[in-house]
Amino acid sequence: MKPKASIELFLRLAKQFTKEKGLYLIPRPASIDFMEMYGLSPQDVEIILLALSVSDCFDGPEPDNNPAHARYWTVAEFNPMWHGTRIYFKISINIKTRSCKCLSIKPYRDTWEVHDGTKDL
Repeated sequence: MKPKASIELFLRLAKQFTKEKGLYLIPRPASIDFMEMYGLSPQDVEIILLALSVSDCFDGPEPDNNPAHARYWTVAEFNPMWHGTRIYFKISINIKTRSCKCLSIKPYRDTWEVHDGTKDL
């Protein structure tokens, strides 16, 4: 886990960029299914992002693991509570374009595969 100051800066920028330009949702099947199952609109996902706190972060922020995006995109993973359900929320920011995107939103699991193996939470 990164220092608290790094997470605070990441969140402050993510929220600022979302307020300025909105949140871009990557249309992954698991995210679409989750949003449909819980009746979430894109605005609801923005509300979840704007409510994130440092304590919700469990991985990152770090450069995107996709080499094509690593130079400009920084990624962090969160597990906030939403209406009594713990969710997995992965977002990315780009300082150059002042953009924020939601890479994934779905039910949270206690074990996640990460870059260097398995991480139990």
